[in-house]
Amino acid sequence: MSPEFPSPLAVLASLSLSLSLCACSDSSDANVADAARTGEADSDVSDTDPDAGVSEEWGRVLYLNFSGAALDWDIADYAPTNHSQISQTFGPTTIPAFLFDDYTPEWAAARQAAVDEVAALVAEVFEPFDVQVVTTRPPSGLFTMIVVGGDLADAGDSRGGCAATGLAFLDCDNDNEANIGLALSACLRDFPEATYIRSLARTITHEAGHTFGLAHTGSGLMGPSGEIELGNGPVDMTGQTCGRSVQNDHDILLANLGPRQTRPAVSPPPDTSPPNVVAVMPQDGADIPLAGFRPCITVTDETSIKYAFLQVYLIAGGFKPFFIEQHDLGVPPYEAPPLSVKVDFTSQPLLYRFVVVDQWDNMTELHNIAKMEANAPTPSGCP
Repeated sequence: MSPEFPSPLAVLASLSLSLSLCACSDSSDANVADAARTGEADSDVSDTDPDAGVSEEWGRVLYLNFSGAALDWDIADYAPTNHSQISQTFGPTTIPAFLFDDYTPEWAAARQAAVDEVAALVAEVFEPFDVQVVTTRPPSGLFTMIVVGGDLADAGDSRGGCAATGLAFLDCDNDNEANIGLALSACLRDFPEATYIRSLARTITHEAGHTFGLAHTGSGLMGPSGEIELGNGPVDMTGQTCGRSVQNDHDILLANLGPRQTRPAVSPPPDTSPPNVVAVMPQDGADIPLAGFRPCITVTDETSIKYAFLQVYLIAGGFKPFFIEQHDLGVPPYEAPPLSVKVDFTSQPLLYRFVVVDQWDNMTELHNIAKMEANAPTPSGCP
């Protein structure tokens, strides 16, 4: 079963939005700037589709999507269908899943522990307000989504790399309750683990703050200092934005989100099972030929597959895995081209990291290690 939601144009039909794209950095000495492009529209979705609003049962929901997202460009963000105005390519954009970088035999448990810790830190910041923080895709209603993963190049930003660690449009009055923001976790991966977790939580909370109406300030959560706590007093802003030059983070969120209410937990999606992924080539521990080898997987799932990709790393003893290249696996058969780098990897262990995500953001990450050997037989192709 695939999720069904009204068109993002319904959300725009009568909202009055004044938005500016905020490119944000998590460095204490960074020059943080608002600006990129603005857009206006007007609408009231509650008059056109009763199912298009925020759930009366759950209230506002902040969905932290650690599974990545295939975003389609549109004139307004609409999280339920992954439509976003963030990409500057004005076309489809795939943000890869959050990958916990250190390869260990316990990689799956370590990644989940990191997700849980980050989500708990974000939820703590928003605890005074009427918003639920979840890490599974809500099955219905509007929600704000922060996609965690990738870098600026993945986001379709012309600057590429890590000139910013997050992107979100500033929605001064939280008029659009289906905004999308990006927390570019690949740009924080060189931090020590404890710093990485906290910095990622801070980036997510900062971008969510923009979608809920918080502009940049000179200090605190919405400034460049690296703090994760909300300001609870007037703070000078970095210019006149949203009709103000001073901002009290707590008061703005209280006005836009309301105070905390006791609500039932958000229901899980109808499908919570991750895709079943089998590596046809390479199998774990296999020897593979030096040339012409095409990695391949088979995938089965209860719903459609949203995206699949492969990352290849060199495993060197005592060091972090060294990234070699990445391939979008597209549609079945899920097959990648041979390695394109002109380097001799003979007898070197290579990590093949397959990531597959279905329509409800259930993710499977599969790690297989193989070595290139001159006398290895050429395996047969994918089925």
